Amino acid sequence: YVWQINYPNLAVKVAGAKSGLAVSMPTYMPAGWRLSGDISASPGLVQYNLKSGEGNQSIAITQARSDWDSQALAENYLGKKTQQYLALQAQGLTIYVYGGNSATWVNHGSWYKLEGKGPDINQDQIIKIATSL
Repeated sequence: YVWQINYPNLAVKVAGAKSGLAVSMPTYMPAGWRLSGDISASPGLVQYNLKSGEGNQSIAITQARSDWDSQALAENYLGKKTQQYLALQAQGLTIYVYGGNSATWVNHGSWYKLEGKGPDINQDQIIKIATSL
């Protein structure tokens, strides 16, 4: 039981050491969601998944080192991925929402991507998770 409670915090610390990034878990997660599986880390990159306790819904979270600003992100990543996206301002961040349940943004030298999989993940949840990282 103690291991299950402390695992996410320990895994984040190990991932931060391996990647050289300031890694954190979101402080907001929809009710019933949890870290699913291991956190994958390599120099400059961290990836992990959040999973719903019900069904097959998940959110893949990626954090990578980047020197892009919001404009460069829009041009170099979003422009190649999709033409349909929404730029939202939240807590000083420009968060680009696309595909209905995915988002990307840059903050303090890190590029974040959240990719939701499942019918019940909505834009509001994505934004709350994004701003809590």
